[in-house]
Parts: sequence; C-alpha cells; structure tokens
Amino acid sequence: VLLVIPHGDLRSFHRLIESIFQLQRLHMVQ
Repeated sequence: VLLVIPHGDLRSFHRLIESIFQLQRLHMVQ
C-alpha cells in the first residue's frame, strides 16, 4: 500500500511518526 502525501506534508508526517515511536519507547522503558 502506497500513501500519496503532498511533498510539503511529508516532513510533518515524518515528525508525527517519530513522535509516536518516541512515545512507544517511553512506554516500553517504563
């Protein structure tokens, strides 16, 4: 499945994924 994202939104989308991964890491550590 390919997600077509406007090039301008790509950075914000990547940031969103990174923040989600960081939250998961924090929950796993605790």
